[in-house]
Amino acid sequence: MMYRSSISCMLFPGQGAQYVGMTSQIQDFPAVRSLFKRANEILGYDLQSLCLTGPESKLQETLYCQPAMVVTSLAAASIAAKDGITNDDGIQAVTGLSLGELTALIFAGAISFEAGLQLVVVRAAALQMACNKVSSCSIRVIGLDKKQIEDLCNVVKLRGYGDCSVSNKLFPIGCTIGSSTQAINFISNYVQQKGGRSKVFALSGAFHSSYMSPATEQFAAAVNKAPFQLPKLPVYSNVTGKPYSSVEEIQTLLVEQLTSCVVWDTVMENMMKDYPQCSFVECGPGSQVNLILKKLNKQAECINYSV
Repeated sequence: MMYRSSISCMLFPGQGAQYVGMTSQIQDFPAVRSLFKRANEILGYDLQSLCLTGPESKLQETLYCQPAMVVTSLAAASIAAKDGITNDDGIQAVTGLSLGELTALIFAGAISFEAGLQLVVVRAAALQMACNKVSSCSIRVIGLDKKQIEDLCNVVKLRGYGDCSVSNKLFPIGCTIGSSTQAINFISNYVQQKGGRSKVFALSGAFHSSYMSPATEQFAAAVNKAPFQLPKLPVYSNVTGKPYSSVEEIQTLLVEQLTSCVVWDTVMENMMKDYPQCSFVECGPGSQVNLILKKLNKQAECINYSV
């Protein structure tokens, strides 16, 4: 794989990019086998077998999907390192979409792999608990501008479907909204009437919205005990769009991220401004963040280490 720029920014995908068979192309690499062996010891089950053979229904569950995504993405990063893309050779900054932000913090040395993966397990369990309390959903909307999205969310609330808000700002006419499952058909029809298109995500619920409030107490308790330190390179926050400046900020914003909108468009714009000559490197299943990046900047270069 060609490494074209001496300055790179590493990107990690979030939940939703998973698929049965991921890691099949890299499973025989020693670094990958070692990583999954360590993960299996922490988790108490065969994570790589789940990634390779499923069943899909289990891999889609938040409780299993989130550890799978983090370990698989770090495994992809180990292959990137094998190709000469390492912290000491070109990686200037790192970030991740939603769950991928925790992957980025592990990669950047803000927390160890073992402690980070244990935190992922708590996060996944807390979110699953919140999803079980209230039936909610995440819906990708493309083709509507900011004002139209605001109007949509207001109408959903006025119609009595519950809270509705933007949960991911991705690109100028692309976002994800979180709402109740009862609102799915209404939102789909509304978006279509306005000339846009929508898709319900295969997620457990409306992540990054008020629907995840029940998860914050449990996750905050684990985050505050976790042995964080300042990362070895800048890690951009999903909440502020800027690099973390302290351990306290990491702990505060990781919890806030559960119920706050992910400003991914701002994260990418800031990274491109801070590193104008950079080449992005996406590590993980599929090409989730690469596709979004191209919507923001068609000229942006992104090398994809997909597994």
